[in-house]
This record gives sequence, structure tokens and C-alpha cells, in this order.
Amino acid sequence: MKKSDRNALRESFRFRIVGGGQVRLGPFWNNLSLHAHFWRLYCHDAPGAGVITDGKKIEFLPGYVYLLPPHDDLVSWCTGTPRQLYFHFETTLYSGSASHLCNPIRITPEIDSLLRELRFLVPATELKSSNRQILCATALTSLALSKLPEEALIKLQPDMRIARVCDVLRGHMTESLDLEQLAARAKMTKRSFLRRFAAFTGSTPHQYLLNLRYMQAAQLLEAGEINIDEICERIGVHDRFHFSRMFRKMFGLPPARYRALHQEGK
Repeated sequence: MKKSDRNALRESFRFRIVGGGQVRLGPFWNNLSLHAHFWRLYCHDAPGAGVITDGKKIEFLPGYVYLLPPHDDLVSWCTGTPRQLYFHFETTLYSGSASHLCNPIRITPEIDSLLRELRFLVPATELKSSNRQILCATALTSLALSKLPEEALIKLQPDMRIARVCDVLRGHMTESLDLEQLAARAKMTKRSFLRRFAAFTGSTPHQYLLNLRYMQAAQLLEAGEINIDEICERIGVHDRFHFSRMFRKMFGLPPARYRALHQEGK
């Protein structure tokens, strides 16, 4: 590999924890669509919940962590009340294979050590931003990712221009999406920008921004500290009816019910 290629790869590689926490599952975890642009890691302390893919029910069992790649079409199910430790994370170098949508990874002593510390560090429902939490969550998710078989991963073509646009969207999620401006920032035509963005993220810029906004909304609802009107303002949605309709479409529940059930799960 040329030095310039190595530098581009190093510069474009990002690994970011975008959410996480602990929750006691219940009926609210039924029929949720788990489609998103980020990876998910789940660890349950008891059976009784999991996902459905291609009509097949997969149960998350104790003794394993489960990795779900981005851009999947999994649906959740729950008949019990396991406590779930979960993390959402992004990596700009790898996506997941459509033939490996749910990946069980046996808990090794090294993974178990990180899980024990994270269960202590994240006692409430929401992951906070302390350095120790983020470092341990990054160590756990990257270690689990390294355990996947090669055929479960799809290597993405590094493109720092698109990575920077993603950073812009994360930092300005309340602003209106202007494709012409984003394409100009990436120094591409609009058509080329849309094609490269989809190859890099697996979604359109509009869907990527929606995922950012509504994942932030879900985290704020789980924390239970501010009202729904304030949440709408924070994520840049100015119509509460539209917010509720989109939130229900993405999470399977209206915002107030989602908050209530997560508060019950504390």
C-alpha cells in the first residue's frame, strides 16, 4: 500500500460510540424496526428477547454478546424481562454482510471483564459522556467487532470527504438539509456526492440525518429530563405531530409511551 493510501485510510477511519445504556426490557421492545446507519451491540442477562430476520426468531442468550450491522431490516421481539446492556456505534471502515445480520459472539474472559465494568459504570438507562465509560464501551465494541468472521464484514472504500460531511451533519443536525451545499463542501457534483454517500454510509443524506435526530430524541426520552416540545426543538423538528408520527414509525411506539416504558425499565 502506498504511503498516501495509508494516510488516507488512517485519516478516514473513525470509530464512534453514538449511544448506549441499560434497560429492563418489556412489551415496548416488541416489533421495533432496528434499521439504522450504525452498528448495535446487545448483551442480555436472561433469555426472553431477541430479533426476527427472514421470518426466523433469534433469541439473545446469556453468555453471548450480539452484533447487528447497520442498514439491516431486523425486528425485535420480547416475551420476558431481561436486562439489556446495549451500545450503538459507527465505524467508517466496515459495514456488515447481508448474510450475517445477527452475529453471536461468545463472552470471553476479556469481554466479560469489560462487561462487568460497564454494568458498574452505566447503572442508569443512559450512557453518559465520561471518559471511562466511552473508553470501555469503545474497547468492548471494537473487541467484539474483531471476533467476527471475515465474511461477516464488508470493507468500505475510505472517503474522507464523505466522513467530513457526516461530521457536519452530526454537528448541525437541527439545520435544514441542503444537498447542493453538502456536495459543494465535498467538492463533488450532486449526483456523484449522493452515490458516494450511499456507498460510504449505506443511506441517503436525508435518512442519515433522520437517524441522527431520532436517535438523539430516543436518548433524551430515555433520560426523562426534558419535555417532548423541548426535545423537538433540540433535534430541529418544529412540528410535534410530525415528530410523533416519525418517532412511532422508527421505534414502534409514540414518544410518551416510549419514555414511560423506559422509565419503568430503570
